[in-house]
Amino acid sequence: MTIGQRIGELRKGQKIRQKRIAELLDVSVSTVSNYEQDVHLPDYQRLIILSNAFQVSIDYLLGVTEVHARPEVLQEEYVDHVTNGQVLDMLRKLDPASREALMSYLRFLVAQSDQTSCERSE
Repeated sequence: MTIGQRIGELRKGQKIRQKRIAELLDVSVSTVSNYEQDVHLPDYQRLIILSNAFQVSIDYLLGVTEVHARPEVLQEEYVDHVTNGQVLDMLRKLDPASREALMSYLRFLVAQSDQTSCERSE
């Protein structure tokens, strides 16, 4: 996916108009349109603004990674002094069968958690 496609996808996903992005970046709406069509690329200062506005890393905007999370999110403690980034690293080390087993178990836990939440609210 190109930088422009990512900008457009993020903007539309957050239901933000090109006009609002243009105001944030101090550019014209046609410039934002050109960014999204990959006619022009935003400079690094505008990439920082877009990163902050969309709450994604610059690496994600540039296509270096598929991980949306900003670095500070990866550094947050997940549980028992283990960060989100460390959890992600552990997940990436699993073989495909173990990943699938873990995903099945996570889906089960989420369903259980949702059910428990619904029971508490009744």
